[in-house]
Amino acid sequence: MGLFDNFFNNKKNVTDNQNKSDVEILMIDWFSEAKLSYDEYNTSFYPQVFEIFKNTSYIADIISESEDEKHNLELNIAFIYLIYHFPDKDLIKRLKAIFYNNTNQNTPNSYFTTSFSKQQCASYPEYEFFQKTVNLIFHTYLHISGNRNPYDDSHKYKSLKFSFPEGFIRVMDFAKDIKTENKLYVFLGFYCYKQNDYSTSQYMSATDKVQNHLKDIVLKEINTLNKSTYIQLDLELFQEFFDLYYYKKGFKKWTNTKPNQRQDLGILDFPDFVNFIATNDTNLLVKYLLLSLNLKSFYTDDFLIKTVIYLENQLKPDEDIFLDFLTIYPVYNEVIIDNLYIPLAKKIGIQYHSEIRKKLENIILNQSTKAKHLTFFNALTNTIQDKIEKEIAQAKYTGSVAIIDTAHGWTAFLEGDKNKSIKSNFKEVTKIIDLSLVKIKSGYYDDAYQTVIEINLNGETQKIKHEHINAILFNENIGYQLIPVPFKIMEVINDKYYKGTKYFCGLQFLNQEQYNYLISTYLIGDFLDINIEKNYSNYNFANNNPLTFKAFTLEKTKNVSTNAFLADNNWKWFKEKYVDQLPSAKQWYDLMEIIISFSGSKKPTKKWNTEIATAIKKHGESLFYKELRTLIDSSIKEDFWYFDSNRNALKAIAWTCSLSNDAVSLIILKQIISNSYTKVPNVGPRSGAIGNSALEALIVHPNPDSFGILNLLRNQTKYARFANVLDKYIDKYIDHSDEDEQQLADKAIPDFDFNNGEKIVQYSGFAVKYVIKNKKLSKKWIVDAKETTTTPAFIKEENAKILKEVSSEFKSINTFFKLTKSRVKTYWLNNRQWDYKQWNTNLNHNEMLSPWLNGLLWKNKTQESTFMLLDNKVINSAKKEIKIADSDIIALWHPVMSTSNEIIDWQKFVLKNKIDQSERQVFREFYPFSDSELKLDDTSRFNHHFLTVKKLMAIANSAGWIFTYVHEDVNWPRVYIKALDITAHLKCEYNRNDFAIPTKGFYFTKNDTRKISYNDKVEKIMFDKIPETTRSEICRDIDLFIATTSVAHNIELSEQTELLKQYREDFSFGKFSDNAQAKIRKQIITLIGEQIGLKKINFEKNYLLIDGELNKYTINLGSGFAQLKETKRHIPIIPNTNVIKKKINKYGAITGDDTLYIILAKALFLQNDADITDQKILQIIKNK
Repeated sequence: MGLFDNFFNNKKNVTDNQNKSDVEILMIDWFSEAKLSYDEYNTSFYPQVFEIFKNTSYIADIISESEDEKHNLELNIAFIYLIYHFPDKDLIKRLKAIFYNNTNQNTPNSYFTTSFSKQQCASYPEYEFFQKTVNLIFHTYLHISGNRNPYDDSHKYKSLKFSFPEGFIRVMDFAKDIKTENKLYVFLGFYCYKQNDYSTSQYMSATDKVQNHLKDIVLKEINTLNKSTYIQLDLELFQEFFDLYYYKKGFKKWTNTKPNQRQDLGILDFPDFVNFIATNDTNLLVKYLLLSLNLKSFYTDDFLIKTVIYLENQLKPDEDIFLDFLTIYPVYNEVIIDNLYIPLAKKIGIQYHSEIRKKLENIILNQSTKAKHLTFFNALTNTIQDKIEKEIAQAKYTGSVAIIDTAHGWTAFLEGDKNKSIKSNFKEVTKIIDLSLVKIKSGYYDDAYQTVIEINLNGETQKIKHEHINAILFNENIGYQLIPVPFKIMEVINDKYYKGTKYFCGLQFLNQEQYNYLISTYLIGDFLDINIEKNYSNYNFANNNPLTFKAFTLEKTKNVSTNAFLADNNWKWFKEKYVDQLPSAKQWYDLMEIIISFSGSKKPTKKWNTEIATAIKKHGESLFYKELRTLIDSSIKEDFWYFDSNRNALKAIAWTCSLSNDAVSLIILKQIISNSYTKVPNVGPRSGAIGNSALEALIVHPNPDSFGILNLLRNQTKYARFANVLDKYIDKYIDHSDEDEQQLADKAIPDFDFNNGEKIVQYSGFAVKYVIKNKKLSKKWIVDAKETTTTPAFIKEENAKILKEVSSEFKSINTFFKLTKSRVKTYWLNNRQWDYKQWNTNLNHNEMLSPWLNGLLWKNKTQESTFMLLDNKVINSAKKEIKIADSDIIALWHPVMSTSNEIIDWQKFVLKNKIDQSERQVFREFYPFSDSELKLDDTSRFNHHFLTVKKLMAIANSAGWIFTYVHEDVNWPRVYIKALDITAHLKCEYNRNDFAIPTKGFYFTKNDTRKISYNDKVEKIMFDKIPETTRSEICRDIDLFIATTSVAHNIELSEQTELLKQYREDFSFGKFSDNAQAKIRKQIITLIGEQIGLKKINFEKNYLLIDGELNKYTINLGSGFAQLKETKRHIPIIPNTNVIKKKINKYGAITGDDTLYIILAKALFLQNDADITDQKILQIIKNK
């Protein structure tokens, strides 16, 4: 049954529009105007095409489920037929209006543009090209009628031109009848385009029929254009130019040069092209080049730039010819603007009021408000004679770029880098008012997203918005206002809800006279639809100051202090809040003056270095760095440091640290680097420029401990961008050293003058003692030879600045001390080994590192024995001190390298002696590989899990792995182990539309293969080539990912598909619980179960068995799920683990396993089931 029999019942009702939608009425009108037969459509087109759509599986599913969708498809097929046979622009216009404007109507949808292959169209082969033709006709109407260039999507037209000439001619005939100013460029592009024959590497033209048809259209358009332009176009010459430049006809040197070396080729390398230029009018060739650029055929490459410069150098200055260039359909191309338009304008010496300036402004500023372009136009204002007109013209080009939106009623809002504009505007105000900018923060305030600015005004801190700057000027009796001066239409808005115009503006400080000229003369000329009452009435001037704002600021700053730091209002609040709190505050004014004068991009000048070094020496080196640490420690979090106008000062402070061997300077550098590379969401690092400058200072620091700082930062960070930067600087440091990276890192951990865990700093009348004990840093005050942990009252009252200095030092040391712990885990991952002498000197006797090594086990690989470092003694399992030869090879003990009996013996030893291990060691999960698995290069041991994507990304990235939203199908968590030059991969089937992804494999590759691409071929490594501790630690990470991100933990998500539902059931019933975590938990429960209150300790496979009075239970040692033993019914218990945590915390070596806490809490709860009062749980327990 055909569409019309099916939907309209009978043909007599076709003319009755009642109860028909707009799209149905349009279809009937179209058939009528085209005089097309319903019967022919129903018999020879519709059934065959409907069958093609129906044989496409996803479309078949849609139309089988919905009559509306089926009807929608029927309508689309009808319009495809109608457009092909009768492409009337007025009817297409009606279709477009329905298509885009009526969202509640049954309208043509994606069926309209669905493409089919030859195989899919086998039952009706003509339809493949039929549909493409219709698609392009509609596409052409949308583009040309909107003055957009359809050549933007030229590949669609090019394909049709060579594959279906008849359809292509239909499209061209339709396009030529549409009135639009860009028609010539469209047809020129299609006329000149040739197809590349890859078998012969030659370009082929289309059939003579197509080319002649296009030629007739193009010649007609050229004749029309030539009547109104100065330079006459010639189609044959244009084709010759196009072939030479675009297709490089005869450019043998181009063909014979490798693509990555072609940037070195110049115009003179192609004699034929040079001769062609020499024998033709350069003006004409420039016009051809501009026409070609409109065709989107040329790319912005070095050869284009060289061609443009070559042609421009030969042009003679001529205003009429330049205007002719600018009449070509405008295209924004920065190569042309910077290398042709602007140089030619300067050569001619155009005036501000010239027609060329107006046209150039229309082309350039319509797309770009870049400083270099605004500077060019601002230079032209020097030709304006009238003083006030000149000032307003300069104002629009020199202010911060903003937008006036008359449609939505916005007076002005900043465009582009808003924070940069805010800083720039406030910097001007600080020259004339006691004001400094402290912080800029964007977020939701008062239920709206806005930017809030924190300032210090006349010694008081307050929060304002950018527009409040005018109220400040008025209240401070300053006769200026920050006002937008429009210079270009950005967008005309004319929709159902809003009508008006958006304008680009320059925000500038104007006086009363300038403002009056703006609203009475400037705006009346070119900006008539700006409502002056609405957009320009809220400006209040405190006085009628006749000076320009620039002249006024110069006048105000004449008689300020000769010290630049004290004279700059922008630094005033910083001086009062931070510098004045230092014991030597007044001496710091001169130091700060030198610091804020720093002007290097990354490194300081020799002159500056000499000046600051002299000043530090005069101040006293030790005192300088002590006070600098206090200054930075208290202020480093301030956004102020990272403003464009202030960041050089922080770079300067970083470089002062490179002038001393003082360990305190290293702490300061670390703070600056860490804070500069703090990740700001949706932005990146706070300031990579400051961070990189500080890293440059760090790697030239005279103290060898600087390398230790680099490594500690690298071990600590989870931010991939920061890690990559640190890797580069580590490599840079190593290039100048004879030792490898790991040995350098061992030697380069500063001890901060500690001796046997203590450090004493003397002050006048008292001392401070810093102590490292039990892996904690503490401080004591020594007054009259007596020690106290409480700060004495006289120090609080009389030595506040020193107290701040002590607090700063304590915080710095404590941060660094905690950071050194991160090195311990790397010893396993990097498969570190030392001879005992190295180990004893660089690790055991390092004041910052040795506390973390206390209580850890070590493997003497030479003697095949194990020892513990305890209270600075090397002991065996009998607690007897032993001796080790200096040449013996030592490694950090790992359970994967030990026997079961030895593991259990050391576990008992650690528990019995209540030894606190900084890294879980004797109870560490470990992952041995069988002999057969070691011979593989890929393993399925972690397969068949479904992991929640967002959680996995968060946890993997926080663990130092990489997993981000790139490259579907070839993206999964991976981590590079630099010390071994290998990369570990947890392969997953990633799809950005999935909330959970399946695990598919685990393997290692050579080199850094973190950057995955479709074409990369990686070299997998057999597992027996990977050190056993490295293998085990990577497996431990993966087990953590599975334990924390498995979709089985989320009932709602796991119920969404049958596959996930089955996975959750398997997970709950212990299918995946035979893992290293479960084995360790079994060992722990066996050893301490009775001490924490378990009555019986029995296991069955990977389940803990619990006997209650009311029933018997099992608890999965992997997942922590509790069930009735016989029925396997899940018991939804959410236990309180606080009591268990307190009991387990006594055993320092087994803390930190949340699932273990839950298992033990559930076990205690269920063994005492007679005491349960929760009725829902009781019903489950009693099988009700």
